[in-house]
Amino acid sequence: MRNDRTVTSAGRVPGMRPFLLFGLLGLLSALAAGPVAGGETALPEDVAATHPEGKWTIRKADLYRYLVRYYGKSRQAGPLFEEHLEQRFVEAQARKRGAVVTEAEVERWIEDLARQVLQASGGKATLDDYCKEHEMTRAQLKRRSRTAILRERVARDEACKRDATRDKKAKLQESEVTAILNLLYQAAPKTLEGPGLADGLVAVVDGVQITEYDYGRVLSLGLQRTEVASALNGLILSREVALLLGNDDPPPAEAIADQKAWFLEMERNRLKRTVADPDLVTDDVVRQVVEARGLTLDLVFSNPAFLAEARARAHFRASLDDAQVQAHFEAHKGKYGERIRIAQIFIQARAQVQVKQAGKPMRTLERGKAFADALFIRVTSGEDFGAVAKANSDDNDVIRLNRGEVPQWVTAETAGYEETYEVASKLKLHEISKPFFVRRGGFVIVRLLARDPAPSFDSLSPRIRSEAGDESYYVWRHAALNASHRSVSLLEE
Repeated sequence: MRNDRTVTSAGRVPGMRPFLLFGLLGLLSALAAGPVAGGETALPEDVAATHPEGKWTIRKADLYRYLVRYYGKSRQAGPLFEEHLEQRFVEAQARKRGAVVTEAEVERWIEDLARQVLQASGGKATLDDYCKEHEMTRAQLKRRSRTAILRERVARDEACKRDATRDKKAKLQESEVTAILNLLYQAAPKTLEGPGLADGLVAVVDGVQITEYDYGRVLSLGLQRTEVASALNGLILSREVALLLGNDDPPPAEAIADQKAWFLEMERNRLKRTVADPDLVTDDVVRQVVEARGLTLDLVFSNPAFLAEARARAHFRASLDDAQVQAHFEAHKGKYGERIRIAQIFIQARAQVQVKQAGKPMRTLERGKAFADALFIRVTSGEDFGAVAKANSDDNDVIRLNRGEVPQWVTAETAGYEETYEVASKLKLHEISKPFFVRRGGFVIVRLLARDPAPSFDSLSPRIRSEAGDESYYVWRHAALNASHRSVSLLEE
Protein backbone atom coordinates (compact mmCIF):
# COMPACT_ATOMS: atom_id res chain seq x y z
CA MET A 1 0.00 0.00 0.00
CA ARG A 2 1.40 3.37 -0.96
CA ASN A 3 2.04 5.96 1.71
CA ASP A 4 -0.68 8.62 1.68
CA ARG A 5 1.91 11.39 1.51
CA THR A 6 3.40 10.37 -1.83
CA VAL A 7 2.37 12.14 -5.04
CA THR A 8 1.58 10.35 -8.27
CA SER A 9 3.26 10.98 -11.62
CA ALA A 10 0.32 13.17 -12.60
CA GLY A 11 1.10 15.49 -9.70
CA ARG A 12 -1.87 14.39 -7.56
CA VAL A 13 -1.77 13.34 -3.91
CA PRO A 14 -3.08 9.74 -3.77
CA GLY A 15 -5.06 10.84 -0.76
CA MET A 16 -6.93 12.98 -3.28
CA ARG A 17 -7.37 10.48 -6.08
CA PRO A 18 -10.56 11.37 -7.93
CA PHE A 19 -13.53 9.25 -6.99
CA LEU A 20 -15.81 10.93 -9.54
CA LEU A 21 -15.94 9.67 -13.13
CA PHE A 22 -17.03 12.33 -15.57
CA GLY A 23 -15.16 11.54 -18.78
CA LEU A 24 -14.78 15.23 -19.65
CA LEU A 25 -13.19 15.86 -23.03
CA GLY A 26 -10.60 18.22 -24.52
CA LEU A 27 -10.85 21.70 -25.94
CA LEU A 28 -10.30 22.39 -29.62
CA SER A 29 -6.69 23.52 -30.02
CA ALA A 30 -7.58 25.85 -32.88
CA LEU A 31 -9.18 28.23 -30.36
CA ALA A 32 -5.79 28.82 -28.76
CA ALA A 33 -4.20 32.09 -29.76
CA GLY A 34 -0.72 31.03 -28.73
CA PRO A 35 1.48 31.90 -25.77
CA VAL A 36 1.78 35.45 -24.51
CA ALA A 37 4.63 37.12 -26.33
CA GLY A 38 5.21 40.06 -24.03
CA GLY A 39 3.65 43.12 -22.41
CA GLU A 40 3.45 41.52 -18.95
CA THR A 41 3.36 43.85 -15.96
CA ALA A 42 2.15 44.07 -12.36
CA LEU A 43 -1.59 44.77 -12.25
CA PRO A 44 -4.22 45.07 -9.51
CA GLU A 45 -5.08 41.74 -7.89
CA ASP A 46 -8.45 41.39 -9.64
CA VAL A 47 -7.22 42.43 -13.12
CA ALA A 48 -6.05 39.97 -15.77
CA ALA A 49 -5.05 42.44 -18.51
CA THR A 50 -5.39 46.07 -19.53
CA HIS A 51 -4.91 48.25 -22.60
CA PRO A 52 -1.66 50.26 -22.38
CA GLU A 53 -3.72 53.47 -22.45
CA GLY A 54 -6.49 52.18 -20.22
CA LYS A 55 -9.07 51.85 -23.03
CA TRP A 56 -10.25 48.45 -21.77
CA THR A 57 -9.78 46.21 -18.74
CA ILE A 58 -10.24 42.44 -18.47
CA ARG A 59 -10.84 41.31 -14.92
CA LYS A 60 -9.89 37.87 -13.67
CA ALA A 61 -13.59 37.10 -13.27
CA ASP A 62 -13.98 37.67 -17.04
CA LEU A 63 -11.11 35.29 -17.78
CA TYR A 64 -12.41 32.65 -15.36
CA ARG A 65 -15.83 32.71 -17.01
CA TYR A 66 -14.17 32.33 -20.42
CA LEU A 67 -12.01 29.43 -19.20
CA VAL A 68 -15.02 27.59 -17.81
CA ARG A 69 -17.01 27.90 -21.03
CA TYR A 70 -14.28 27.07 -23.55
CA TYR A 71 -11.75 25.04 -21.53
CA GLY A 72 -13.90 23.61 -18.74
CA LYS A 73 -14.72 20.34 -20.52
CA SER A 74 -11.28 19.58 -21.89
CA ARG A 75 -9.43 16.36 -21.15
CA GLN A 76 -6.92 18.31 -19.12
CA ALA A 77 -9.67 20.11 -17.20
CA GLY A 78 -11.54 16.92 -16.30
CA PRO A 79 -9.22 15.89 -13.44
CA LEU A 80 -9.13 19.51 -12.21
CA PHE A 81 -12.94 19.57 -12.02
CA GLU A 82 -13.03 16.22 -10.21
CA GLU A 83 -10.37 17.33 -7.77
CA HIS A 84 -12.15 20.64 -7.10
CA LEU A 85 -15.49 18.90 -6.49
CA GLU A 86 -13.80 16.44 -4.16
CA GLN A 87 -12.06 19.19 -2.27
CA ARG A 88 -15.27 21.17 -1.76
CA PHE A 89 -17.25 18.04 -0.85
CA VAL A 90 -14.65 16.95 1.69
CA GLU A 91 -14.59 20.47 3.17
CA ALA A 92 -18.39 20.40 3.55
CA GLN A 93 -18.25 17.01 5.23
CA ALA A 94 -15.44 18.20 7.49
CA ARG A 95 -17.47 21.23 8.63
CA LYS A 96 -20.44 19.00 9.48
CA ARG A 97 -18.19 16.74 11.55
CA GLY A 98 -16.13 19.47 13.19
CA ALA A 99 -12.93 18.19 11.57
CA VAL A 100 -10.23 20.84 11.15
CA VAL A 101 -6.63 20.95 9.96
CA THR A 102 -4.14 23.37 11.45
CA GLU A 103 -1.38 25.14 9.60
CA ALA A 104 1.16 23.25 11.69
CA GLU A 105 -0.30 19.91 10.57
CA VAL A 106 -0.05 20.91 6.95
CA GLU A 107 3.57 21.94 7.42
CA ARG A 108 4.38 18.60 9.08
CA TRP A 109 2.70 16.74 6.22
CA ILE A 110 4.81 18.63 3.69
CA GLU A 111 7.98 18.12 5.75
CA ASP A 112 7.32 14.37 5.79
CA LEU A 113 6.87 14.43 2.01
CA ALA A 114 10.13 16.37 1.61
CA ARG A 115 11.99 13.72 3.63
CA GLN A 116 10.51 10.94 1.51
CA VAL A 117 11.52 12.73 -1.70
CA LEU A 118 15.05 13.19 -0.36
CA GLN A 119 15.34 9.53 0.64
CA ALA A 120 13.84 8.20 -2.59
CA SER A 121 16.30 10.24 -4.67
CA GLY A 122 19.34 9.36 -2.62
CA GLY A 123 19.63 12.92 -1.39
CA LYS A 124 19.60 14.46 -4.86
CA ALA A 125 16.06 15.89 -5.11
CA THR A 126 14.39 18.61 -3.09
CA LEU A 127 10.70 19.38 -2.68
CA ASP A 128 11.11 22.19 -5.21
CA ASP A 129 12.48 19.68 -7.71
CA TYR A 130 9.55 17.45 -6.95
CA CYS A 131 6.97 20.20 -7.48
CA LYS A 132 8.61 21.18 -10.75
CA GLU A 133 8.61 17.59 -11.97
CA HIS A 134 4.91 17.24 -11.23
CA GLU A 135 4.00 20.75 -12.48
CA MET A 136 2.80 21.91 -9.08
CA THR A 137 3.39 25.12 -7.21
CA ARG A 138 4.05 25.11 -3.48
CA ALA A 139 0.61 26.73 -3.02
CA GLN A 140 -1.07 23.89 -4.93
CA LEU A 141 0.82 21.28 -2.90
CA LYS A 142 -0.26 23.00 0.30
CA ARG A 143 -3.92 22.99 -0.75
CA ARG A 144 -3.72 19.34 -1.76
CA SER A 145 -2.02 18.34 1.47
CA ARG A 146 -4.74 20.00 3.54
CA THR A 147 -7.44 18.18 1.59
CA ALA A 148 -5.56 14.89 1.90
CA ILE A 149 -5.54 15.25 5.70
CA LEU A 150 -9.21 16.22 5.76
CA ARG A 151 -10.14 13.25 3.58
CA GLU A 152 -8.62 10.80 5.99
CA ARG A 153 -10.26 12.44 9.02
CA VAL A 154 -13.70 12.57 7.42
CA ALA A 155 -13.44 8.93 6.37
CA ARG A 156 -12.13 7.88 9.81
CA ASP A 157 -14.99 9.70 11.55
CA GLU A 158 -17.52 7.98 9.29
CA ALA A 159 -15.89 4.59 9.84
CA CYS A 160 -16.05 5.05 13.60
CA LYS A 161 -19.72 6.02 13.41
CA ARG A 162 -20.44 2.82 11.54
CA ASP A 163 -18.32 0.71 13.88
CA ALA A 164 -18.15 2.03 17.42
CA THR A 165 -15.45 -0.51 18.32
CA ARG A 166 -12.88 1.06 15.98
CA ASP A 167 -9.91 2.94 17.42
CA LYS A 168 -10.66 6.62 16.69
CA LYS A 169 -6.95 7.42 16.50
CA ALA A 170 -5.98 4.66 14.06
CA LYS A 171 -5.54 6.14 10.58
CA LEU A 172 -7.22 4.46 7.64
CA GLN A 173 -5.55 2.95 4.61
CA GLU A 174 -6.00 4.92 1.39
CA SER A 175 -8.23 2.23 -0.11
CA GLU A 176 -10.57 2.53 2.89
CA VAL A 177 -10.61 6.33 2.66
CA THR A 178 -11.54 6.24 -1.03
CA ALA A 179 -14.24 3.59 -0.55
CA ILE A 180 -15.93 5.50 2.30
CA LEU A 181 -15.79 8.84 0.46
CA ASN A 182 -17.30 7.21 -2.61
CA LEU A 183 -20.25 6.00 -0.55
CA LEU A 184 -20.69 9.41 1.08
CA TYR A 185 -20.53 11.20 -2.25
CA GLN A 186 -23.05 8.86 -3.87
CA ALA A 187 -25.51 9.55 -1.05
CA ALA A 188 -25.00 13.34 -1.10
CA PRO A 189 -27.50 15.61 -2.93
CA LYS A 190 -25.86 17.13 -6.01
CA THR A 191 -26.59 18.92 -9.24
CA LEU A 192 -23.76 18.72 -11.78
CA GLU A 193 -25.43 20.06 -14.91
CA GLY A 194 -28.73 21.03 -16.50
CA PRO A 195 -31.48 23.56 -15.73
CA GLY A 196 -31.20 22.93 -11.99
CA LEU A 197 -28.12 25.12 -11.86
CA ALA A 198 -28.51 28.86 -11.42
CA ASP A 199 -26.61 31.22 -13.69
CA GLY A 200 -22.96 31.42 -12.70
CA LEU A 201 -22.86 27.97 -11.08
CA VAL A 202 -21.17 24.86 -12.49
CA ALA A 203 -22.28 22.43 -9.76
CA VAL A 204 -23.93 22.12 -6.35
CA VAL A 205 -22.61 19.27 -4.18
CA ASP A 206 -23.72 18.52 -0.62
CA GLY A 207 -25.18 22.03 -0.38
CA VAL A 208 -21.95 23.69 -1.57
CA GLN A 209 -22.27 25.93 -4.63
CA ILE A 210 -19.38 25.65 -7.10
CA THR A 211 -19.32 28.96 -8.96
CA GLU A 212 -17.83 29.77 -12.34
CA TYR A 213 -15.41 32.04 -10.51
CA ASP A 214 -14.27 29.21 -8.19
CA TYR A 215 -13.84 26.65 -10.95
CA GLY A 216 -12.38 29.22 -13.35
CA ARG A 217 -9.70 30.06 -10.82
CA VAL A 218 -8.90 26.35 -10.48
CA LEU A 219 -8.57 26.18 -14.28
CA SER A 220 -6.30 29.23 -14.32
CA LEU A 221 -3.99 27.51 -11.83
CA GLY A 222 -4.16 24.00 -13.27
CA LEU A 223 -4.15 24.45 -17.04
CA GLN A 224 -0.89 24.86 -18.92
CA ARG A 225 0.34 28.45 -18.82
CA THR A 226 0.19 28.59 -22.62
CA GLU A 227 -3.51 27.69 -22.56
CA VAL A 228 -4.30 30.37 -19.98
CA ALA A 229 -2.32 32.87 -22.04
CA SER A 230 -4.15 31.78 -25.19
CA ALA A 231 -7.52 32.27 -23.53
CA LEU A 232 -6.45 35.70 -22.33
CA ASN A 233 -5.27 36.54 -25.84
CA GLY A 234 -8.74 35.63 -27.12
CA LEU A 235 -10.39 38.07 -24.73
CA ILE A 236 -7.83 40.77 -25.55
CA LEU A 237 -8.43 40.24 -29.25
CA SER A 238 -12.18 40.77 -28.85
CA ARG A 239 -11.57 44.06 -27.00
CA GLU A 240 -8.99 45.25 -29.53
CA VAL A 241 -11.30 44.51 -32.47
CA ALA A 242 -14.06 46.52 -30.79
CA LEU A 243 -11.62 49.43 -30.54
CA LEU A 244 -10.46 48.97 -34.13
CA LEU A 245 -13.99 49.02 -35.55
CA GLY A 246 -15.54 51.34 -32.99
CA ASN A 247 -18.39 48.96 -32.12
CA ASP A 248 -19.35 45.52 -30.91
CA ASP A 249 -21.63 44.71 -33.82
CA PRO A 250 -21.81 41.04 -34.86
CA PRO A 251 -19.73 40.16 -37.92
CA PRO A 252 -21.52 40.13 -41.27
CA ALA A 253 -22.75 36.78 -42.58
CA GLU A 254 -20.08 36.74 -45.30
CA ALA A 255 -17.30 37.22 -42.73
CA ILE A 256 -18.69 34.39 -40.59
CA ALA A 257 -18.88 32.10 -43.62
CA ASP A 258 -15.27 32.89 -44.54
CA GLN A 259 -14.10 32.30 -40.97
CA LYS A 260 -15.93 28.97 -40.74
CA ALA A 261 -14.44 27.86 -44.06
CA TRP A 262 -10.98 28.91 -42.87
CA PHE A 263 -11.40 26.97 -39.64
CA LEU A 264 -12.63 23.80 -41.34
CA GLU A 265 -9.82 23.94 -43.90
CA MET A 266 -7.23 24.45 -41.15
CA GLU A 267 -8.60 21.45 -39.22
CA ARG A 268 -8.74 19.29 -42.36
CA ASN A 269 -5.11 20.07 -43.15
CA ARG A 270 -4.07 19.37 -39.56
CA LEU A 271 -5.80 15.99 -39.61
CA LYS A 272 -4.45 15.10 -43.05
CA ARG A 273 -0.94 15.32 -41.65
CA THR A 274 -1.79 12.61 -39.13
CA VAL A 275 -3.55 9.98 -41.26
CA ALA A 276 -2.37 7.59 -43.95
CA ASP A 277 -5.23 8.41 -46.36
CA PRO A 278 -5.87 12.19 -46.46
CA ASP A 279 -8.92 11.67 -48.69
CA LEU A 280 -10.76 10.25 -45.68
CA VAL A 281 -10.65 13.61 -43.91
CA THR A 282 -14.03 15.25 -44.53
CA ASP A 283 -15.96 18.04 -42.81
CA ASP A 284 -17.95 15.35 -41.00
CA VAL A 285 -14.70 13.87 -39.66
CA VAL A 286 -13.68 17.34 -38.47
CA ARG A 287 -17.02 17.68 -36.68
CA GLN A 288 -16.53 14.32 -34.98
CA VAL A 289 -13.02 15.29 -33.85
CA VAL A 290 -14.33 18.56 -32.43
CA GLU A 291 -17.06 16.73 -30.53
CA ALA A 292 -14.54 14.17 -29.26
CA ARG A 293 -12.69 17.09 -27.70
CA GLY A 294 -15.74 18.15 -25.73
CA LEU A 295 -17.16 20.87 -28.01
CA THR A 296 -19.61 21.38 -30.81
CA LEU A 297 -18.99 23.42 -33.94
CA ASP A 298 -21.71 25.81 -32.78
CA LEU A 299 -19.79 26.45 -29.56
CA VAL A 300 -16.55 26.90 -31.50
CA PHE A 301 -18.21 29.39 -33.84
CA SER A 302 -19.70 31.34 -30.93
CA ASN A 303 -16.34 31.89 -29.23
CA PRO A 304 -15.69 35.65 -28.79
CA ALA A 305 -12.18 35.29 -30.21
CA PHE A 306 -13.53 33.45 -33.25
CA LEU A 307 -16.13 36.17 -33.91
CA ALA A 308 -13.62 38.95 -33.31
CA GLU A 309 -11.18 37.41 -35.76
CA ALA A 310 -13.93 37.16 -38.38
CA ARG A 311 -14.72 40.86 -37.95
CA ALA A 312 -11.07 41.91 -38.11
CA ARG A 313 -10.28 39.79 -41.17
CA ALA A 314 -13.24 41.29 -43.02
CA HIS A 315 -12.12 44.79 -42.04
CA PHE A 316 -8.56 44.42 -43.29
CA ARG A 317 -9.62 42.76 -46.52
CA ALA A 318 -12.07 45.56 -47.28
CA SER A 319 -9.50 48.25 -46.41
CA LEU A 320 -7.08 47.24 -49.21
CA ASP A 321 -7.05 49.21 -52.43
CA ASP A 322 -6.23 47.74 -55.86
CA ALA A 323 -2.61 48.94 -55.70
CA GLN A 324 -2.01 47.11 -52.42
CA VAL A 325 -3.51 43.91 -53.83
CA GLN A 326 -1.26 44.18 -56.89
CA ALA A 327 1.79 44.81 -54.68
CA HIS A 328 1.02 41.69 -52.66
CA PHE A 329 0.78 39.68 -55.87
CA GLU A 330 4.14 40.97 -57.11
CA ALA A 331 5.78 40.14 -53.76
CA HIS A 332 4.49 36.53 -53.82
CA LYS A 333 4.58 35.56 -57.48
CA GLY A 334 6.09 32.20 -56.61
CA LYS A 335 3.07 31.37 -54.49
CA TYR A 336 0.60 32.31 -57.19
CA GLY A 337 2.57 30.76 -60.05
CA GLU A 338 2.43 27.28 -61.49
CA ARG A 339 1.46 24.48 -59.09
CA ILE A 340 2.72 20.93 -59.35
CA ARG A 341 1.94 17.53 -57.84
CA ILE A 342 4.92 15.39 -56.97
CA ALA A 343 5.99 12.06 -55.52
CA GLN A 344 9.29 11.83 -53.71
CA ILE A 345 11.73 9.53 -51.96
CA PHE A 346 13.54 11.20 -49.06
CA ILE A 347 16.76 9.69 -47.67
CA GLN A 348 17.94 11.30 -44.44
CA ALA A 349 21.66 11.97 -44.05
CA ARG A 350 23.87 14.22 -41.94
CA ALA A 351 27.44 15.41 -42.11
CA GLN A 352 27.89 14.73 -38.38
CA VAL A 353 28.08 10.97 -37.92
CA GLN A 354 27.35 11.31 -34.19
CA VAL A 355 23.80 12.54 -34.83
CA LYS A 356 21.19 9.92 -33.97
CA GLN A 357 17.50 9.59 -34.67
CA ALA A 358 15.21 7.36 -32.60
CA GLY A 359 18.36 6.10 -30.88
CA LYS A 360 20.01 4.86 -34.06
CA PRO A 361 22.99 6.36 -35.92
CA MET A 362 21.90 8.37 -38.96
CA ARG A 363 23.47 7.89 -42.36
CA THR A 364 26.46 9.99 -43.23
CA LEU A 365 26.27 12.14 -46.35
CA GLU A 366 28.36 9.61 -48.25
CA ARG A 367 26.20 6.64 -47.31
CA GLY A 368 23.00 8.62 -47.85
CA LYS A 369 24.11 9.65 -51.34
CA ALA A 370 25.11 6.08 -52.19
CA PHE A 371 21.74 4.72 -51.04
CA ALA A 372 19.85 7.43 -52.94
CA ASP A 373 21.86 6.68 -56.11
CA ALA A 374 21.00 2.98 -55.77
CA LEU A 375 17.30 3.76 -55.41
CA PHE A 376 17.47 6.11 -58.41
CA ILE A 377 18.84 3.27 -60.56
CA ARG A 378 16.01 1.02 -59.40
CA VAL A 379 13.15 3.46 -60.12
CA THR A 380 14.61 4.38 -63.52
CA SER A 381 15.15 0.74 -64.45
CA GLY A 382 11.53 -0.32 -64.28
CA GLU A 383 10.74 -0.73 -60.58
CA ASP A 384 7.55 0.92 -59.35
CA PHE A 385 8.39 4.35 -57.89
CA GLY A 386 5.59 4.20 -55.33
CA ALA A 387 6.58 0.77 -54.05
CA VAL A 388 10.23 1.80 -53.67
CA ALA A 389 9.19 5.00 -51.87
CA LYS A 390 6.88 3.15 -49.49
CA ALA A 391 9.57 0.63 -48.58
CA ASN A 392 12.61 2.93 -48.35
CA SER A 393 11.73 6.60 -47.93
CA ASP A 394 12.48 8.35 -44.62
CA ASP A 395 9.59 10.77 -45.21
CA ASN A 396 6.74 11.12 -42.74
CA ASP A 397 4.16 8.33 -42.84
CA VAL A 398 1.48 10.44 -44.51
CA ILE A 399 3.73 10.73 -47.57
CA ARG A 400 5.61 7.42 -47.34
CA LEU A 401 2.49 5.29 -46.95
CA ASN A 402 0.93 7.28 -49.79
CA ARG A 403 3.63 5.78 -52.07
CA GLY A 404 5.70 8.95 -51.84
CA GLU A 405 2.94 11.23 -53.17
CA VAL A 406 2.77 14.61 -51.44
CA PRO A 407 -0.95 15.14 -50.64
CA GLN A 408 -1.08 18.78 -51.77
CA TRP A 409 -0.22 21.04 -54.67
CA VAL A 410 3.28 22.48 -54.32
CA THR A 411 4.37 25.99 -55.33
CA ALA A 412 7.66 27.84 -55.18
CA GLU A 413 6.68 29.16 -51.74
CA THR A 414 5.36 25.97 -50.17
CA ALA A 415 7.24 25.72 -46.89
CA GLY A 416 9.78 22.89 -46.87
CA TYR A 417 9.52 22.26 -50.63
CA GLU A 418 11.30 25.28 -52.08
CA GLU A 419 14.33 23.30 -53.30
CA THR A 420 12.20 20.37 -54.42
CA TYR A 421 9.92 22.66 -56.44
CA GLU A 422 12.91 24.24 -58.17
CA VAL A 423 14.05 20.82 -59.40
CA ALA A 424 10.64 19.24 -60.07
CA SER A 425 9.22 22.21 -61.99
CA LYS A 426 11.92 21.70 -64.65
CA LEU A 427 11.06 18.03 -65.22
CA LYS A 428 8.88 16.64 -67.95
CA LEU A 429 5.64 14.98 -66.88
CA HIS A 430 6.42 11.69 -65.02
CA GLU A 431 10.17 12.29 -65.36
CA ILE A 432 12.30 11.34 -62.32
CA SER A 433 15.10 13.54 -61.04
CA LYS A 434 18.56 12.45 -59.98
CA PRO A 435 19.10 12.58 -56.17
CA PHE A 436 19.75 16.11 -54.86
CA PHE A 437 20.48 17.40 -51.36
CA VAL A 438 17.95 19.54 -49.44
CA ARG A 439 18.50 21.68 -46.38
CA ARG A 440 16.17 19.68 -44.15
CA GLY A 441 18.90 17.05 -44.09
CA GLY A 442 18.99 14.45 -46.79
CA PHE A 443 18.67 13.50 -50.45
CA VAL A 444 15.48 13.67 -52.51
CA ILE A 445 14.45 11.84 -55.66
CA VAL A 446 11.39 13.55 -57.08
CA ARG A 447 8.91 12.58 -59.78
CA LEU A 448 6.62 15.11 -61.50
CA LEU A 449 3.01 13.88 -61.52
CA ALA A 450 0.99 16.87 -62.74
CA ARG A 451 1.14 20.56 -63.59
CA ASP A 452 -1.41 23.30 -63.00
CA PRO A 453 -0.47 26.40 -65.06
CA ALA A 454 -0.31 29.76 -63.33
CA PRO A 455 -3.72 31.51 -63.45
CA SER A 456 -4.14 35.14 -64.45
CA PHE A 457 -4.04 37.97 -61.94
CA ASP A 458 -7.69 38.81 -62.60
CA SER A 459 -8.85 35.28 -61.78
CA LEU A 460 -6.72 35.29 -58.62
CA SER A 461 -7.67 38.77 -57.45
CA PRO A 462 -10.28 37.71 -54.83
CA ARG A 463 -7.86 35.18 -53.32
CA ILE A 464 -4.97 37.65 -53.35
CA ARG A 465 -7.11 40.31 -51.65
CA SER A 466 -8.13 37.80 -49.00
CA GLU A 467 -4.57 36.69 -48.27
CA ALA A 468 -3.16 40.22 -48.37
CA GLY A 469 -5.85 41.31 -45.92
CA ASP A 470 -5.03 38.39 -43.64
CA GLU A 471 -1.36 39.34 -43.72
CA SER A 472 -2.26 42.88 -42.60
CA TYR A 473 -4.53 41.44 -39.92
CA TYR A 474 -1.79 39.25 -38.45
CA VAL A 475 0.66 42.17 -38.31
CA TRP A 476 -1.95 44.26 -36.47
CA ARG A 477 -2.91 41.38 -34.18
CA HIS A 478 0.70 40.69 -33.18
CA ALA A 479 1.25 44.36 -32.32
CA ALA A 480 -2.01 44.63 -30.36
CA LEU A 481 -1.31 41.56 -28.25
CA ASN A 482 2.28 42.56 -27.57
CA ALA A 483 1.23 46.03 -26.45
CA SER A 484 -1.33 44.84 -23.91
CA HIS A 485 -0.43 44.51 -20.23
CA ARG A 486 -0.95 41.12 -18.59
CA SER A 487 -0.87 40.00 -14.99
CA VAL A 488 2.46 38.39 -14.18
CA SER A 489 0.99 36.63 -11.13
CA LEU A 490 -1.82 35.13 -13.20
CA LEU A 491 0.54 33.58 -15.73
CA GLU A 492 3.19 32.46 -13.23
CA GLU A 493 1.12 31.28 -10.24
